[in-house]
Amino acid sequence: MTWVRVGRQTHFTSNPGDGLIITVFTDGSKIDNKKENQWGTGAGYAIFIGHPIESIDLTPPAVTGQVNLCHSLSVFQAEIIAIHQAVTHYHKARTQNLIPSPTALVIYSDSQAAIKALAAAEVKSKTVESCKRLLNATAILNPLHVKWVKAHATSQGNNYVDLLAKPGAQTQTEVGPFPRKEITLAFIRLQLRREMIASWEEEWAAHQSCRQTKLWCPTPNESLSRNILGLNREEIGRIIRWLTGHNFLRRHANIINPIHYSNPKCRLCGMDEETSSHILTDCMALDFERFQLMKSGHLPHPYRWKLKQVSNFLEKFGDLLEDDTDLHRPISILTRSSSRMFILDPIAVPGLRDLDDSETDTSEDAD
Repeated sequence: MTWVRVGRQTHFTSNPGDGLIITVFTDGSKIDNKKENQWGTGAGYAIFIGHPIESIDLTPPAVTGQVNLCHSLSVFQAEIIAIHQAVTHYHKARTQNLIPSPTALVIYSDSQAAIKALAAAEVKSKTVESCKRLLNATAILNPLHVKWVKAHATSQGNNYVDLLAKPGAQTQTEVGPFPRKEITLAFIRLQLRREMIASWEEEWAAHQSCRQTKLWCPTPNESLSRNILGLNREEIGRIIRWLTGHNFLRRHANIINPIHYSNPKCRLCGMDEETSSHILTDCMALDFERFQLMKSGHLPHPYRWKLKQVSNFLEKFGDLLEDDTDLHRPISILTRSSSRMFILDPIAVPGLRDLDDSETDTSEDAD
């Protein structure tokens, strides 16, 4: 049975008519900065007689504390341990008559994950189980509430314990409920994953090939990979062809069969080789369309792009440019530059051919 009540933040007052409320604020902190060689995990707590509504200076805490924990512990574990430490020292203060007997004990935490874990019927963590048992035992003596408070907001108590938790994470002392030799499995997995990603990035940077792919993905990008895999099969094939350069554009066709496809120049502008990066970033014939679909007429290197924008651009022009039936044939794309319209047929003579008003209307009607 769970005796602990978990709910939204409630403001309590401690006037004689309402009875005495003991308010507890807890917080956990973790520092993990390899570049500056700073790391550590800490927790802080403060116990107030009443509620610090106006100022900490006017209603200082009766009991405060901070603990330095093993750096392998997560922020979630630090939040749970902060609650555990606060309640433990609350009982010590009660036995020493530092705190009077309250009508209710209210614990505030800015970690929704910690509160949900304590309220859950099924507990998988020993840290959570130990804290939950202590809270249930305490709730038998006094009504106990665990409530959420917004972090770094207007709560005087939360801001106060935040200042306690951060120094606790930076203090390299042998203090805390866990022995330093005990390393959690989650921490080991995290370190292995970090080493794997670092090795992956180093190997990718040292790889001499994949020149076109590196233009779009200079470093391994897990988020991009997941988003690509979320597309349908046709879209995945199209985006992979264009990012890797293994597509049916003129340059790649020239590499495969230079005799049959002797001209690698762009069929739209005739200035640079017809590659994925040229079409997607700086082909002048598609500046307006690129601006409409990708929010930029010209993408400077290093490219800053979004998968959805590139997919929309390729959906409109990719299949037309990759028509491998005859790469020698001219391409006719109706495009718009400012308020004028052009037909692009630049295979024989690269350039733009203006349309008069009648031709423009006819083309629009055909669409």
